Amino acid sequence: MSTPQPEASEPETARSDEAPRASEQKLIASARRWVDEALSAWLEEDYEKVALVAPVAVEHLGKAALWRTSPVLVMEINSEPSLLALVQRPDLSRPGVKTVTLRPLLSRLDKVIKDCPVPEIRRNRMADARNGAAHAGGATDVLNVLLDCLSVTQWLLAHLSIEPGSYFGGHVELVSSLADRERAVVSRQVATKRLRARGRLAKLEETLGRTVFESTAIALEGERLLLDSQQFVSGGTSADARCPECDSIGRLIGFPDAATEMEWDVEPLGGGSYAHIPMPYLVAVLSPRAFVCSVCSLALQGQDELAEAGLQSSTFELDEAELDEPGFVLADFMRNKLYDD
Repeated sequence: MSTPQPEASEPETARSDEAPRASEQKLIASARRWVDEALSAWLEEDYEKVALVAPVAVEHLGKAALWRTSPVLVMEINSEPSLLALVQRPDLSRPGVKTVTLRPLLSRLDKVIKDCPVPEIRRNRMADARNGAAHAGGATDVLNVLLDCLSVTQWLLAHLSIEPGSYFGGHVELVSSLADRERAVVSRQVATKRLRARGRLAKLEETLGRTVFESTAIALEGERLLLDSQQFVSGGTSADARCPECDSIGRLIGFPDAATEMEWDVEPLGGGSYAHIPMPYLVAVLSPRAFVCSVCSLALQGQDELAEAGLQSSTFELDEAELDEPGFVLADFMRNKLYDD
């Protein structure tokens, strides 16, 4: 008679993963219901409801994205019991778990996932619109709030590998139409900013004369290194970039980070065999959020405006020679990242 064998460990592993997966799926399903409510309300011209529920949909989908990265990222910073509970067993259904609200959630998403298409000032507008609709019984600038919510949603769907068609369901054509409308709005905004910058340059040249204007432009270009990146992007730094309007060198401002790259070495094993040895290393990268030119005063905010103007809008590898910003030492930053990792 054979001795019964103990069960394999896979079912236990599956059970341990069940709560985290269930929590993530519950958040996604909730977000899908809220975005359906928001888009239906838009069609019914119930704009106060749009301002209330569209940000809720973003909040739940954003929590799902952070949850997949690490469950503790959705917790309130000052809620130690929630943090300890989720470290022990990641499950949002546990009693007493307190999650982060929309405004800090959006800030975390921008830092953790990278390349959020909506700048901070507009993310704050989303949170303000929700609070206004919920507590003051009113909502303003609803179209732009909805457009920003949909931009963040599309970004999160790509991160979560969810097809927009399956998420938006019968509203997918409306979302596409609103996206076209947003692109037109961004295009007009950037065109207006460039026209104003062009007008400032023309007025300056008319006032100073060509010779003095050229020397003044050179001096103004040098002042780009005096710009305080923190005024435009909290926690950011900047790198040189060519101004799309006046062709001077301006500053592209964003979040610095480090990315892992890989090189491979070959080690002989004998007998004509070789082993490929991975050699990872860190490179500095910048996630752009704004651009400022000190010559024509062109100022762009957000990745959509950067892209519209033809500037770098997605994360790219930093060249130390392009930085030159007082107070930010790339070597120290990379050393700290290496230590932290």
